[in-house]
Amino acid sequence: MAFPFLALFLAFVIFLAIRYKSTDAKVQKIQDDFWEREAQANITPQIDLDNLTYITIPLDNFHLVSAMSLLFWKWKINFVSYLHIAC
Repeated sequence: MAFPFLALFLAFVIFLAIRYKSTDAKVQKIQDDFWEREAQANITPQIDLDNLTYITIPLDNFHLVSAMSLLFWKWKINFVSYLHIAC
């Protein structure tokens, strides 16, 4: 009676060992491919970024910035007039 259980257990352990080796080989291949691509990417020549044109966005298009700047200027005018009155 113990022989079938022992045989099944050994077969299961062998199956797991084979499965582990195959998944380990797949993971190793994926890692090797990644590092090969990484090495190829590091070999690419660097381009000069000094003459790169940047996107400029005018702040007049943003109403929040305009409203905040108006509030700031009103606060500044009130503060300056308060200073003149206080002195």
